[in-house]
Amino acid sequence: MKRLFVLIVILAVSPLYADWAEHGLSLVSTGPSSLEGAVRYEIRDDGGRVFHVNSPKEPDGPVIKNILKHRDTFFSWKHVHIRELSFYMYEKGLQVIVVPSSLKYRDTDLKQHLPSGFTLVEEKGALAYRYRVIVGNTSLKLDGAYRGEEPMLDEMLAYIRGIREGSIVVEDEKVVAGSVVSFSSEKDKGKKHVHPVGDLPFYDAAATRSYDPGKIRWYVSAQPSYLYPASFLGDIFVGGFGATAALGMRDMGISLLDAILFRFDLELMAGFWHLNEKKQKGAVVPCSVKNAYVIPLGLVARYRLAVTRNFAVLPSLGFGYFYNRLEYQRLVAGVPETVTAREWNPSLMPGLRLDYRVEKYFFFAGAEYLVMFERRLDLAALVFSAGGGYMF
Repeated sequence: MKRLFVLIVILAVSPLYADWAEHGLSLVSTGPSSLEGAVRYEIRDDGGRVFHVNSPKEPDGPVIKNILKHRDTFFSWKHVHIRELSFYMYEKGLQVIVVPSSLKYRDTDLKQHLPSGFTLVEEKGALAYRYRVIVGNTSLKLDGAYRGEEPMLDEMLAYIRGIREGSIVVEDEKVVAGSVVSFSSEKDKGKKHVHPVGDLPFYDAAATRSYDPGKIRWYVSAQPSYLYPASFLGDIFVGGFGATAALGMRDMGISLLDAILFRFDLELMAGFWHLNEKKQKGAVVPCSVKNAYVIPLGLVARYRLAVTRNFAVLPSLGFGYFYNRLEYQRLVAGVPETVTAREWNPSLMPGLRLDYRVEKYFFFAGAEYLVMFERRLDLAALVFSAGGGYMF
């Protein structure tokens, strides 16, 4: 009977070892978990790093791969040295507890302000952080979308310094919903509104000792473009190629009665597009295009609609004054004559862009509908672009 019991135990446990081993992991020990109804697995990877998985049942292959993806993310942190890393499996998602052994960022020891470590929660593929900092006798709960180690630590450091120096005041500590703060610089101007945590539009702990609500956040971007002419332009040109570059300000705010209604990005755009003539087969062409190009100059406003922590959809609206140059050759009494036309035209460009952010970099692709308003007729084209940029 004892032998039968031992055999059953071996058969029950053997798939556990096999599954971990398939992913380069080894099971160190098992034990009771703080998560009700779960088992605490102590795991060592092939690099010798140890972490814990708390789960009601043995995780299957896809779950283990997801855990390992996050393991690589947290162990790659440069400023947070991890003492303990624990994963907690729930029906609707995953919770991660990161307890640091040391945390020094921008010449500041932040570990003393972190009583319980970092808590990160994954739901529907998105990762968010929820943790508490202590500054003197003040407790502040921070939560937001996780976009990388340094953006999270920049926010943490900005709040700690702001509370310590009095530029940020914790007005109401709500354990469930998060904290509400105000800024002394706004109070000095008679503004009484408060901000939810996460509404700090600028984190620059290296450049400033306190929060500056009026400071501009800049970005630059560049994108090659393809023009597909429409209407009258489509009769003359087969398409066009070029590129544009932009200098932008992000998180600009529109306010009403001292409350932010929405935020948007505003950029100054310039570039060059060359147009290619459409060849007319089997027809007598009275004139032929020798050279044609457009120099776009404009302002573009973009509104960010977040889908996940890194991915967003950005509708946009651009206004500009575009320079057009067309050089063509025509026959006058059988003699070729070169004609050059130059015009500045007001322009409108509504569009839509898909945006993906990685730390301070972003990559995008989208399309815009370009309309240039001339005196005699309007010129239209679809502009397809893809590129990238850097946020300062």
